[in-house]
Amino acid sequence: MTTPLRRWSLWAIAAATVAPAGCGQPPPMVPMTPAGVGGDPLAVNFDDEQYKARALGETPPSRESTVASSVPAPGDLPQIVREPTEVGQEVELENGLRYTTLKAGDPEGPRAEVGKSVTVFYRGSLANGTEFDSNMGGQPTTFPLNPGSLIQGWIEGIPGMRVGERRRLIIPAQLGYGDRGSPPKIPPNSELTFEVELVGVR
Repeated sequence: MTTPLRRWSLWAIAAATVAPAGCGQPPPMVPMTPAGVGGDPLAVNFDDEQYKARALGETPPSRESTVASSVPAPGDLPQIVREPTEVGQEVELENGLRYTTLKAGDPEGPRAEVGKSVTVFYRGSLANGTEFDSNMGGQPTTFPLNPGSLIQGWIEGIPGMRVGERRRLIIPAQLGYGDRGSPPKIPPNSELTFEVELVGVR
């Protein structure tokens, strides 16, 4: 019979072996962890009761209370709305974000708001025109429009869009990936340009 100590030791060795493995980079806007939850999702926390339980073939304890406490309450979310411009008219904000309506949306359709999830087509490129990410021509992607889950340029630039609208966002580095960048595709201190088409809000 395997003792609890031996079972724990075998699990710890296996976990430590697997933990450093990489899984590739996600699209730049997609969070590696839920909003408000820090840390490397591939790192193993040896004190985590869920890891212990799974390794020993037992039912892991619920994390509902932990996750719920990390999600901002509706009253804590910033109220941001960037109204559509005339098609082709660019607006520059004090924080350096510039946005332009490329195609008008349905004026009576659902509107993107902080705290909701948005379904979009998007293309991201550097100031020199180099594309670093896109789902154009594929399937739209859904993101929670919450601070901490997306780059700040999206949190600042997407609210106010109506379904069907296409908008260009020119995002200064401090609202994107800052002086760290997002290697290997996005260098440090990069201005980013996104074309975003809103196809759904929920």
